[in-house]
Amino acid sequence: MMSITHVSEPATIVARRRTDILERMFCNRFAFIFSLILFKLILDVSYILFVHPVYAYAGFTLHPTILKGGESWLLLLGIGYVSSYRLERVSDFLALLMVVFLITPLLSLYALADKPRITVYSVLLCYLTILIFRRGRRIKFPSIRQGHWIALGLSVIALGLTLGWMFARGAFSYLNINITKVYEFRDEVELTLGGGVLGYLSFWAFKVFNLFLIAYSLYRRHFSLVMLFLLVQLLLYSILAHKAILFYPLLVLFAYYYFSRSKALAVLPMAVTLACIAALMISLSTDLVIVAGLLVRRAFFTVANNVFEYYDVFSARGYVFWSDRLLSFFLDYPYPESPSRMMGIWRGDSGNVNNSFVATGYMHAGIFGVAIYGVVVGLLFRITDSLARPPMPLWFCTGVVVVPFWSLLISTDLFTALLTHGVAASLFLLWLSRNTRLLRLGG
Repeated sequence: MMSITHVSEPATIVARRRTDILERMFCNRFAFIFSLILFKLILDVSYILFVHPVYAYAGFTLHPTILKGGESWLLLLGIGYVSSYRLERVSDFLALLMVVFLITPLLSLYALADKPRITVYSVLLCYLTILIFRRGRRIKFPSIRQGHWIALGLSVIALGLTLGWMFARGAFSYLNINITKVYEFRDEVELTLGGGVLGYLSFWAFKVFNLFLIAYSLYRRHFSLVMLFLLVQLLLYSILAHKAILFYPLLVLFAYYYFSRSKALAVLPMAVTLACIAALMISLSTDLVIVAGLLVRRAFFTVANNVFEYYDVFSARGYVFWSDRLLSFFLDYPYPESPSRMMGIWRGDSGNVNNSFVATGYMHAGIFGVAIYGVVVGLLFRITDSLARPPMPLWFCTGVVVVPFWSLLISTDLFTALLTHGVAASLFLLWLSRNTRLLRLGG
C-alpha cells in the first residue's frame, strides 16, 4: 500500500504569499482612503474625549459646526483621491507625512473648534502645489565613484567631532534619560554648547549623520552596528534634551521594516491610528496623561493649532517678508522679538513657538508666501526623487532624508530646514550614495 507524503512548502514561499495577500488588500486606493477616514475619526474622538477636556486652557476649544464638519470630511476624501497610495518614489511618503501630521489634524480642528476657513484652504493650496511641482522628468546628477565611502566617512567623522565637542564643553554633565525632566536641562545645555558651525553639527548629528549610519547598517544587515548607533542616538538625546531625538530612528526603522516588504502607504495612517487608540485608552483609564498628551495632543493637534495661531497673528499684525533672516540686509525686521518668540509671548508662553513651513510661509508673505514655499518644496521633492534612483532601495533613500524633511513639513521654516535641520546635508549624503555598488543587492 502506497503512502502519500505531504511536503510542506518552504517558509520563504509561505511568507511571500502572505505578503502578496497583504499587498493586494492594502495597496489600493480604497484601503488608503479608508485608512485616512479611520485616522481622522480617532483624531476627532481623541479631541472630544481627551484633548479639549485636559488642554482647553492651552487654546484647544470645542465649538463643533455641522457645515465645517461635513466640509472637512469631503476635503479629506479629496486628499485621499489626489494623493499617492503606493510608494513609487520617496516623495510619495514625504507627502503622506504632511497629510497625516499636518493636514488631517488641521481638518479636525477646523470642524471641532470652528477655525478659520482661509487657513485650511491655503494649506491645501500649498499641498496641491507641491504635488504639481514634484512631477516632471528626473533631474540628472553626476555620480562619484565609491561616493558611499565618502558619505560613511563624513558621517563617522561628524559624529565623532560632535560627541568630542560636547564632552570638551562639559555637556556630558547634563546626562538625563528621564523624558519628564528634559525641560529642566535644555536651556542650560544650549548655553553650554553655544552656536556656530559646531552648533549646526549637533543638529545634523542626530537628524542626518547618525540616521544615515543606522540606515546603512540596516541595509548591510549589521544589526550589532544598528544597536550601537541607536545607543549613540540615546546618548545624544540624554545630552541635548529633545524628546524628538528618540522618535527619529523609528522613522528609519519603519522605512526599513515595512517598505522593504510592501509599497502600501495605507500602513502609516493605520499605524498612527492604532497608536492613538492605545495612547487614548491608557490616558483615559489611568493617571498617565502624558501618554496621550505626547502621542495625540503634541504630535498632531499642537502643530495644527500653531498653524491657525500663526495665521491669526500675522494676518493682524503684518507680514515679515523674510526680514528676520534672508532679506535682513535690505529690510528692517518689524518686531522686537523673533517670530517664534513673539508667538510665545502672544500666547503667554515662556518658550518659542515653532511651526511648519506652511505657517512660516504665510508669516512671511501671506498666501503668496505659502504658494512660493509650495513650489520650492515641490522642487525639493523632485530633486529627492531624482537622487533616489534604482538600484538604490526606496526604503534606504526614504530613511536617509525622512527626518530632515519631517522637520521641514512639521516644525520649522523652509530655509532653516535646508541648513540648520539638515535637508541639504541629507540630500548631499544621498547624492554621494548613488554609486550602484553601494546597494547592489536591491531590496
